[in-house]
Amino acid sequence: MLSKVNKLLLACIYYLLLGMFGLNNSVADNQCPDQIRGINLAGAEFGENGLPGVSAKYFKFPTEAQLKYYSLAGFNAVRLPIGWEKIQPALFGDLDKTYSSNLLTFMDQAQKYHQRVVIDIHNYARYRDRLLGSSDVPSSAFYDLWKKLASIVHNHPALYAYSLMNEPHDTQNLWHEAAQYGINAIRTIDKLHLIYVDGDEWSGAASWPKANPRPFVTDPVNKVVYDAHSYFDDDFSGRYKKMGENVNFKERINARLQPFIFWLKTNKQKGVIGEWSLPANDPKFNNAVDSFIDITNAECLDWFIWAGGQWKADYELSLEPVDGQDKVLLKKLKEYLHPLHK
Repeated sequence: MLSKVNKLLLACIYYLLLGMFGLNNSVADNQCPDQIRGINLAGAEFGENGLPGVSAKYFKFPTEAQLKYYSLAGFNAVRLPIGWEKIQPALFGDLDKTYSSNLLTFMDQAQKYHQRVVIDIHNYARYRDRLLGSSDVPSSAFYDLWKKLASIVHNHPALYAYSLMNEPHDTQNLWHEAAQYGINAIRTIDKLHLIYVDGDEWSGAASWPKANPRPFVTDPVNKVVYDAHSYFDDDFSGRYKKMGENVNFKERINARLQPFIFWLKTNKQKGVIGEWSLPANDPKFNNAVDSFIDITNAECLDWFIWAGGQWKADYELSLEPVDGQDKVLLKKLKEYLHPLHK
């Protein structure tokens, strides 16, 4: 057994090592060593006009330079929004060869920078503005999409998860059934990877139990992860145009995340925050970042911030650098991120 002197000596060595390697308390105390701290990289889903659109004119996949930038920052996963109409221009039709090739090239580049990729159909339970699950866009079309898409990506080493559908809303209670079609399709091809499932009514964390009273899909291999989104402005929109004075962000963030967290615990389900963000270049929101990280760390809850990618310079939530300089929000996040490359 160790003497008191030896125990004291070991303790001193431990804290000396923490200081030498610059580990702060949030790192030392982190009990979630494989936690996903990811970023959404937008652009491939852009261009609602002129569907399916032409690359570079209506949409553009994130670049290798962007993947490198966010890998260096310390993110360890990417949620990649793509457009259903772009990868499959006609329901039940073949996948578009050029768009599919661009997707696989992006995944090759992601692998180079050790990024895990979540492929997200960013369509709000719509196809060409027609509701998924309706007679115009039957759930069997969703099955067809996911079976074909899983067929081309399931063996790629960068693939981490499939995200069935971004932010279904106003679905006339059709989404929950349609989601099962997507899972069934993927599982005919791939029984290894996770499947992220958004909830109805914009997948909001605060409204999750009301919109999705109980788990609504089954998975034969039990690898479903329910995906909630959360923004912290007054109207929940993520636009941050309506902000009251003297907002207590610690209380607000807790109030918006806890309904989803409680639902997960009550129903013994796994979860992820697939989108969250704050204005990217305003230091007054730094304390809000701390509050969000404290809660997600305590719950070992994975997350993906919104967003990097092909944004205009004036987009308030864009984490893209300006004149080579990191945005304020990214500088703050780096306190909690661990770069994979030096």
